[in-house]
Amino acid sequence: MQRQKHTIIFEPVPAQAMAGICGGSKEGMDLINGNQVGRESYFGRFLRISYPSLSPGTGLESINRAAVQVLLASMNRLENTNGKVKVDLWHWIRHEMFLATTEAIYGPHNPFRCAANEDAWYEFEEGIMLLLMKMHKLSPQGRSSFKAREMLVQEFSRYYEQGHHRIPGIPNLCLVQACYNFNVSQGLPLNDIARSELGHVASRVSNTIPGAFWMLWHVISDTTVLADCRTEIEQVVTINVVQQKGTDGQIFEKEVHTIDLSQLTNRRVCPVIMSTWYEVLRYNHVGISARVVTSDTRLDRYLLKKGSTTMVVGSVMHSDVSAWGPSATEFNHLRFLKNDGPSDSQITPDSNRKSIPHAKNHTDNINPEKGPANRLFGGGSSLCPGRHLASQEILSLLALTIMRFDLRPVSGQSWIPPKKVIPLPTALPIPKATYSGHLDIEIVTRHPGREWRVVFGKENLADT
Repeated sequence: MQRQKHTIIFEPVPAQAMAGICGGSKEGMDLINGNQVGRESYFGRFLRISYPSLSPGTGLESINRAAVQVLLASMNRLENTNGKVKVDLWHWIRHEMFLATTEAIYGPHNPFRCAANEDAWYEFEEGIMLLLMKMHKLSPQGRSSFKAREMLVQEFSRYYEQGHHRIPGIPNLCLVQACYNFNVSQGLPLNDIARSELGHVASRVSNTIPGAFWMLWHVISDTTVLADCRTEIEQVVTINVVQQKGTDGQIFEKEVHTIDLSQLTNRRVCPVIMSTWYEVLRYNHVGISARVVTSDTRLDRYLLKKGSTTMVVGSVMHSDVSAWGPSATEFNHLRFLKNDGPSDSQITPDSNRKSIPHAKNHTDNINPEKGPANRLFGGGSSLCPGRHLASQEILSLLALTIMRFDLRPVSGQSWIPPKKVIPLPTALPIPKATYSGHLDIEIVTRHPGREWRVVFGKENLADT
């Protein structure tokens, strides 16, 4: 089906969703719906202009660094509490990932620095389906979601009117600049640009946030997975002894642990981390990919009639035993390891690199980049352009959390999986507590007094 991109197309789906969820003028919707086929459609061209900022390169690196900097600052504050911190795991991750992503994209005038705007976003999200079906006037939740949406539209209108996206010397604004400039070039009115920004925010956080939750959940709730991930992350940590001056003026030596977060998404350096991440996506994926048939098309023995809608159900494909083997319905964090991968000496110059014995020669290992049943990030012309950014953010959160803290249920009981709520527009489920305090956890510093430094490639981000 992915090969039939000119007759089974994606573009009408986001266009219709944008009209209902974000609102928009007739003029703006006519521009967006003008040509819906292939690379010359509005969404086809929009994706092309976003690729330079979201594909590996200087633009993506600058956005990654900005997001990691926000996460790092939060972890430093958490560690400086010098004791146990109690949080709701879902609410904590949601806030940290939402703020890191929006800060990285929108810069120092990020509208979501205002807590009221962040709360408005969550209120808007709750009623997205009511807005899409134009039923928001029939319920208190729908009316509240509509009110929150209009509030956020005004905030983004001010953001652009005041030129906050054009601040010189801030390279991580590259994506928002490219999106704005494209919309202006298409003649989209400012109010419609502000409304379209709600769709952009949704595309950047709606799967990243639950993805971060399930990644952290699967790691911290399984002692084997946690040990494997910590062992591998230790390979990107260097320990140096530095001289420091004490309050009494005396010089003393201290160990400094430096972690390079840029290596986490390198499958040659962190194969287990990446395999775990891919398996989290496969195991929890509930996305439904819709397409519209623009002319009669035959797929194998099926005739798809013009005007019909096709749907690819991710959970069905990702639990197919014929594609994933007899363990398809089980969580196996080593599933995506390559048996024919490089040796330890090829992975890193560190001769002391630790290996994970049970990670080698796993019978279910496959190549995650190949195979029609693999739709971890979508596929074909709708392959998620933000997959690199989301992966870096989520794995950075994981590393900063599990290397510096221990997390355990407040109840003192074992980890009990939460229920999964499946919002239609997202590819990953939202966790829901099954009882009061279900997701409450304690965060405890693992190594009090240890000094951490974080680098991203060659750039030193901050010291604790």
